Amino acid sequence: MTRKNAKDFSSDERQRYCNALLTLKHTIEPGHTLSKYDEFVAIHYGVTRRLRNGIPIGDGAHFVPGFFSWHREYLNRFEKAIRVVDSTLSLPYWDWSSGNNDDTTSVFTDDFMGPPGDSSNGNKIMSGYFVESGWVIHPELDGGNNGSVLIRDSTLLTSKLSQLSDYGIAAQDAVNGDNDFAAFLPGLEGPHGSIHMWVGGHMTSMTSPNDPIFFLHHANIDRLWSKWQQLHPGPANYNPNDDGSYGSRLNDRMWPWDGSDDTTTTRVGTATGVSIQSLIPTYSDYDIVTPRHVLDDNLTIPVPIRQILSNVLQVRNQTTGGVLTRYKMIGSVPDKFAASRGIPNQILTTVGYEDRLGRSESDNDFVDVILEISHTDSQVNSVRGVQLGGDDIEIFVNGASTGTLVKTQEIPLP
Repeated sequence: MTRKNAKDFSSDERQRYCNALLTLKHTIEPGHTLSKYDEFVAIHYGVTRRLRNGIPIGDGAHFVPGFFSWHREYLNRFEKAIRVVDSTLSLPYWDWSSGNNDDTTSVFTDDFMGPPGDSSNGNKIMSGYFVESGWVIHPELDGGNNGSVLIRDSTLLTSKLSQLSDYGIAAQDAVNGDNDFAAFLPGLEGPHGSIHMWVGGHMTSMTSPNDPIFFLHHANIDRLWSKWQQLHPGPANYNPNDDGSYGSRLNDRMWPWDGSDDTTTTRVGTATGVSIQSLIPTYSDYDIVTPRHVLDDNLTIPVPIRQILSNVLQVRNQTTGGVLTRYKMIGSVPDKFAASRGIPNQILTTVGYEDRLGRSESDNDFVDVILEISHTDSQVNSVRGVQLGGDDIEIFVNGASTGTLVKTQEIPLP
């Protein structure tokens, strides 16, 4: 599902998105300590101080080449959590980089992300969805010692609004300039940090996801990275010098999605000193994500294919029960078979899925299942699944199983 500019969210989408946030904030799964939302806050806090095989390795997501890749995976997982609550939603982005004030003033409203802080009440948020009665900062996750009520700067839409122009220019220069990765990284991470400081309050610490504007801000950062990737595609343009601490290089595992690797966080709670590691979810040994896995943001995949992969088809590993969600476009060619049958103007696009259990860590392609999709610019007409190796794969169409994928077979479409 394509992410939308937050400015363009309808009143209904705003309401449903904010209600989904509140659901995550108030849902604690059995055996867990934190709500689903606060677990995301804890993960972001935890990645800033890590230990690997007893050796401190620092921050895995800030001021390192892994800044973009780690946050992309983080956003993808948060978006998935949102869609579990409401499958029609995508994560919106706040385009503070546009130079258009309306992109910002339309977001900081009572019916969406809430207003600036109230200067007469300690810069607390006093109206909207994220007031004290429904949005309490967990005491173990108050990295800036800002208190239990969400706070922001009170002058965001008045005296500080004009500052966004400079931050936006810097961000656009980073994206569109003749920049290699080494120059692009600080070029965009710099204004990213300025926006955190601009919002103020809880956004200024490493527990910044306490403020739900965090996710809209980072969705914009991810969008800008995507634009840069279109100008500098492929793994060769990601961290080519293998700089940074563990987790930043192309095939490094990123904590905490590292398959129970020997990496932990040494962060502790801000109230009692409880280990943050003990507060985050336990991930499967098979849940392994590297920067390579997230380089393809699917923006090059034709719209009708993205829509059918997001809303109609589901590819599942029968052994683990896990859904395969990582795919990339391998290529598109004219569909000669369709043309030979008198169906003109068809395109055959091949999409490759990664089945984690079906490949070795040294396999650079990460593709074990492919879908051959015949389509036009507006419509998918047929899909054929091909099993290349790994575990048994099952494909679902609108929730109904088509059975175990055996080598090559047609997938019936509704």
